[in-house]
Amino acid sequence: MGALRDIRNQLKPEIALEPQDITTNTTTVGEIIDTKDYDGGIMFTMLINHTSGTFTPLLQEGDESDLSDAAAVDDANLIGDTKTGQEADAALTSAQLISSLGVVNNTKRYLRLSIVSTGISGSNYVAATVHKYAEIMPITN
Repeated sequence: MGALRDIRNQLKPEIALEPQDITTNTTTVGEIIDTKDYDGGIMFTMLINHTSGTFTPLLQEGDESDLSDAAAVDDANLIGDTKTGQEADAALTSAQLISSLGVVNNTKRYLRLSIVSTGISGSNYVAATVHKYAEIMPITN
């Protein structure tokens, strides 16, 4: 048996998108996530309780803390089933409740997940978390 690993202490979960009710076609903008010291990987998990529509993630990155320099994360740096259109691949429809989208080879300091909703009617609740993985955990004093 190999060395025991404690995944709980290697992953740092944070709120990426506060739970909220979506009742119209809109882009719901999430929190700005600082990735400093977490170059092992980033994964966003989206949870939707919905009655209609499609919810497509949009991941943006930048080096400014307010993301004034925000640009879409390149498809080659997203983990999905294909090498193009990973955000579309991770989109949630009425048949799904949870989806995830990973980021690798991230060279920018900040990330932000937004959810683009289309075909919406009625109440649709959305929330998201981010799980940051550090290969070597940073020490905080």
